[in-house]
Amino acid sequence: MLFDPESGRELERFESDCHVCGVTWSSGQLWHCAWTTRFPTEAGWAELRRLDPRSGRVERRLRFPTWVSGIEADGQGKLWCGTFSGGKILVLKMP
Repeated sequence: MLFDPESGRELERFESDCHVCGVTWSSGQLWHCAWTTRFPTEAGWAELRRLDPRSGRVERRLRFPTWVSGIEADGQGKLWCGTFSGGKILVLKMP
């Protein structure tokens, strides 16, 4: 949800069909991490999604073999993602 900080009024809300575990914005692109289950210990998959910032419609999906647990964009064309297992950071060039 997007809120007006002065009035507290809700301005925008996007729904997701998955558990959202991270959101970032860079160079006019809105990305979020998604899990098909609530917990990464359950069977399922994870992906990064690029959303249309006006409608919330999913424009791009990148499926991963590991659970992605957070996301940040660095403004230099890279997405940095935490992973649930192995204590690793996944770095991606923004597609």
